[in-house]
Amino acid sequence: MISVRDFGATASDGSDDTAAITKAIAAGSSVYFPPGRYHYTGRMTLPASRAFRIYGDGPGVSSILFTGPNAGIYAPSINDNTLNIDGLTLTALTAAAGTAISATFNRGDFAKIRTATIQNVEIRGSNRTGNSGGYWTNGIYLYKAPNSVIDKVVIEGNVDITETGIQWSSPDATATTGIFLTSTEIKFCKSAVVTSGWVEGFYMSG
Repeated sequence: MISVRDFGATASDGSDDTAAITKAIAAGSSVYFPPGRYHYTGRMTLPASRAFRIYGDGPGVSSILFTGPNAGIYAPSINDNTLNIDGLTLTALTAAAGTAISATFNRGDFAKIRTATIQNVEIRGSNRTGNSGGYWTNGIYLYKAPNSVIDKVVIEGNVDITETGIQWSSPDATATTGIFLTSTEIKFCKSAVVTSGWVEGFYMSG
C-alpha cells in the first residue's frame, strides 16, 4: 500500500497535489488517499497492463477534487487485469470535466473473471444546475469489462447537461457479459445507464 502523503500530497490546504499523486501512482498498484481533500489537475492516468486499486476512507472523508476539462480517473489499457476504486468522493470543479472514471479492458468472450469493482464512491460536481461551476460530462465508462460490480455508488450530474451516469460498452464482435449494479443512485443525468455493442447480463438490485 502506498499513501499519496508519502509522496508529498497535503490534504485540505488548497494546494495542487497533482505531482505528488502522479508519483504515487507510478510507484505502486495500490494507492491510498487518507482523510482530506486532494486537488488534481487534468486526467489521472493509470499505468497500462497493471492491476490497480485507488481507495480512501469513505465518500466525504477522502475526496479528490479535479480541475480541467479532461479530468477524472483514466485507465486506457487495464487489459486482462483488475481495477478497484473504493471509498472516495470524486468532485469536478470545472464545467464539462469529462468522465469521472473511464476504464478499458481486453477480456475475451464470456470471460468469468471480475474486471472492475467500484464501490462506496460518490461522483459529483460543485454545481448541479446551470452551465457554470463544476460538473462531470459522464459518470462511469467501462469498455470490455465483464463481471463488473458497481456497488453503493452515488452519481450526481448537472441537470440537462451531464450525459450518462454509467456507460457499459463492447465491440459488436466480442461478448461482454455481466455487470452487477447494487445499491446505486444516479440522478441529474440525461441517461442513467447506457449500453452499446454486444453486452448482456445486466443485474440490478437495491
